[in-house]
Amino acid sequence: KVRAYHILINLYLEYGEETSGAKAVDLCLVVLRELGCTFPRTSVGRLCSTMRGLVNVKIFASKWLKKSAEDYVVSDDAKEEAVAKTLNFLISAAYFSSKEYVPLVMLKGLKRAMHRGITCRSPPAFAMQGVVVGYLMGDFQSGRKFAETALELLKL
Repeated sequence: KVRAYHILINLYLEYGEETSGAKAVDLCLVVLRELGCTFPRTSVGRLCSTMRGLVNVKIFASKWLKKSAEDYVVSDDAKEEAVAKTLNFLISAAYFSSKEYVPLVMLKGLKRAMHRGITCRSPPAFAMQGVVVGYLMGDFQSGRKFAETALELLKL
């Protein structure tokens, strides 16, 4: 069932009209909800979750950034892989239609990777978080570490 949703989301993203991005976002949120990954429903809730997430990244960055890729737990759970893939679709769709979801999706992907294990779709979450921490928050050392971690995770 999830695979069929992913095909439809991909069609919205690749062959859609102007409103297709919003349809893809809505469908991604439905799929994620079915997989047990929820997002706040209001703009204020999304903003609060994003701010709390950014503070947590700043606090826990040293804990989350391991010395080598082998130190991370790798998930072989098909459900986690489906969630990670849907989050990647969501970030693509949100970038074009609902930008308020972009930082929240990055944070959600990073948090799930830390708590439930790394999947083959985790490196972009680390790389994008490096941009946020380095460029937007001014912590270039942590931003570089996130980027380096993303590159190391590609080797797993």
